[in-house]
Amino acid sequence: MRRTLIQITTVFVVMGFCTSSLLGQESEHLAIDDAVLAEFRELVCDAAIDDQSPIHDQAVGIVVNRNYNDPRFDDFVRQPFGGQSKESSFNTAMNLMTVSSLPNGEKVQLLLDSLATWNEEYELQDELSFIGWSAQKPEVTRLNQSLVSMKKELARELEKRLAVDEPPTILVAAAELSEDESLPLVPLLLAVAKKGSPQRKRAAVTALDHSILLLHQHAQAAIAGPSMFNAKTIAYATKIIARYDTDADQAITAAEWSKMLVDPSPADTNQDGKVTVSEYASWMEKRSSR
Repeated sequence: MRRTLIQITTVFVVMGFCTSSLLGQESEHLAIDDAVLAEFRELVCDAAIDDQSPIHDQAVGIVVNRNYNDPRFDDFVRQPFGGQSKESSFNTAMNLMTVSSLPNGEKVQLLLDSLATWNEEYELQDELSFIGWSAQKPEVTRLNQSLVSMKKELARELEKRLAVDEPPTILVAAAELSEDESLPLVPLLLAVAKKGSPQRKRAAVTALDHSILLLHQHAQAAIAGPSMFNAKTIAYATKIIARYDTDADQAITAAEWSKMLVDPSPADTNQDGKVTVSEYASWMEKRSSR
């Protein structure tokens, strides 16, 4: 019996030693892994801002996917904006902007500088709405998407840029991207609509129409309370209508919605052959409550 107890005790001692050894090895491996991870981060961050590196594109994808925020990206992001740049440089800058330490105000400035470089091309056409024209330009579409995500900063910056005598037409048109933050821009847009060039007047009136409609709908929703559409629903409905509204009349017809993935004809409650923003928003909320 005593011999058996000694044997059992020996086994537990050996097991404890082995376990301690394994835990020590595991801790060592964890420490090594942390060191490797830090080294890997440095490697890809350095390569992301070195456009001559053979792993540059791969590194950009990694730092964005892993959300490696780093101030070293700031200067790299600033370089392609404010002038025509190569598509690859533009896309890299747009990707790294999301993991840079730049404040939103500066991001908006850079994005608007880049948007302004499209002004001459935008002024050559007068058939499409700003949103419709942008949909044909992948770079402009990407700029718009980023600007919409920073509406407050966008409205503040546009308030400065539209106060000059002859603001770029494309920046006048871009006022509609500020959506429910556009109230301070309304007086400026009215001034442009009265004394601007023909292109600026058209852009100002379209932006005003969009802003006033959206602000009016928000005011109605605030008065009516929670039973009305929320701001997100209105904003989304406005975007969808604007995307397919080729004649900029703030509504879509069967010919315009034919390219949509989901047929919105049930939203046409008054059967006038058109779907407005409010009709689309109402239809969306009914579908989501099912």
